[in-house]
Amino acid sequence: MKSLKTSCKIILIVIILSILNTCFPYVTAQSPVQGTQNYIVMELEHEQILYKLNSEKETNSSILNRLMTCLITMDYQSVTTHITPKKDSISRNERFRLSAKEQYSIDSLIKATMLGGADNTAIALAEHIAASEQEFVGLMNEKAKQLGLKNTFFANVDGSPNELQHTTVLDMAKFIKHSLKNPHFKSIFMQELALWDDLVISNGNKLVIENNTSYKVGGVLGYFNNITTAQNISIFYVETGPTEFKDTMKLLIIVAGSTDEQYVQTSELLLENVLNNYKRDQLVKEGEIIYDMVVDDEKLNVVAASDVYCIMPKDIGNVLQNKSFTFIEGYGPDEIRPPITAGTILGTANYHLKDGSIIRFSMKADRDIELKKTTIKSLLDKIREYDELYTLLIALLILEAIILLLKLVAKISSK
Repeated sequence: MKSLKTSCKIILIVIILSILNTCFPYVTAQSPVQGTQNYIVMELEHEQILYKLNSEKETNSSILNRLMTCLITMDYQSVTTHITPKKDSISRNERFRLSAKEQYSIDSLIKATMLGGADNTAIALAEHIAASEQEFVGLMNEKAKQLGLKNTFFANVDGSPNELQHTTVLDMAKFIKHSLKNPHFKSIFMQELALWDDLVISNGNKLVIENNTSYKVGGVLGYFNNITTAQNISIFYVETGPTEFKDTMKLLIIVAGSTDEQYVQTSELLLENVLNNYKRDQLVKEGEIIYDMVVDDEKLNVVAASDVYCIMPKDIGNVLQNKSFTFIEGYGPDEIRPPITAGTILGTANYHLKDGSIIRFSMKADRDIELKKTTIKSLLDKIREYDELYTLLIALLILEAIILLLKLVAKISSK
């Protein structure tokens, strides 16, 4: 009897596990590194999150303050512009001195801020763009709102300690994805070294300056003193191959709360796990039928406007959970009307993957659908095919018009 109960329990467990595996066969892989750190691994093309730990837990925003200051400065001013600081200053790390009697290019100030961790150069940039540092902070918080950084708040431009300001590694990832669209920001972000007069600015992130792979890498390192210990925030970007290669992944690895060089080991382990467990593969082919509809009694196929790739586990075949569609106004199934031209973008397909990611891509019409002609117009078009008949019909209509006009004149004259 006891044996029977044990067997029943085992069978029940197997059934439950089978059901769970059927319902949830593909979720974000278990994070390979545990502990007190906050980290995220994001593929930037579609913002797919491959690994995360405490990704929405508040962390120090010091490095993000300085990066946001640089990005906003690039939005407002050419990097070739030279500016004069409002006051003499020296950075906290004592490497960068500014004189109120000299001019400095915005480009050099940005490099010192991003790569060298200079705080005084960030303040000089802010005071050039806005009337005051606090006015510039307002621009920073407005930009954060625009970018959807829901858990980020700034209180200063240089990242100096302030209990009011905070961010998360998820918000940092969203910011970096947006910022890398700026060519000059990306150019500096990918540099190992830069020059400040005769001083060589070395990128503080060892993952960048000690890169021994063939991968194209970039990043920065934020360093701050916590109440109990010194901690780092590492932002590390990796392109695993040339952009034109279809299997190239663009990965962002952000690690916060690590001590000493722990961020190096954590980042390398996360990268290794991605390369071992994931691949970039085709999800949809250009021209593949995504949706079909009837337009004026004619079938119209809605197809993918381009090839679509995404990151997926190497050992999972079907990664798609479900689909939804967002049509442009006037092109929805119940409102679309001819004429339709082949290639017209009709809306967006939203492919919901089993890991929670949503891959969005454009849909287009696969063929022309012309406006159907009315009965009278069709008859006239038919008549036009016979030139003599068409000419005769026009002549008869003109004659009829003349007769009606003569009758009207005669009737008026008789009165």
